[in-house]
Amino acid sequence: MIRFLLSFALLTAALLSAACSISESSKSSSASSPSSSVPAAKDKKKAGYENDIRDYTAEFVKSSDTNPETFRARLGKIAAKYGVTQWDQDKSTYVAVGKGLRKASLGKSQL
Repeated sequence: MIRFLLSFALLTAALLSAACSISESSKSSSASSPSSSVPAAKDKKKAGYENDIRDYTAEFVKSSDTNPETFRARLGKIAAKYGVTQWDQDKSTYVAVGKGLRKASLGKSQL
């Protein structure tokens, strides 16, 4: 029985090792293909969304409007434009807001 378990464990390890090497070789070949260097439409859409959020955030914090509901409403409209649902749970929204704050070049006291 021990011999069977040992054989089974060695066979499983060999199969997993082979599967990992196949997976790694397919990753490296796809990473070097020309099609992977062209941004996908989804990536362009995400970049556009993040840029719009960034630009709006920078514009908002420099304006005289301090109503957070105005800010949230506009973020929702931008998200809808790009088909982003649950934007308030989307990490890229917060990254873009942070970039907008940096773009606004506010001082520490203003932040």
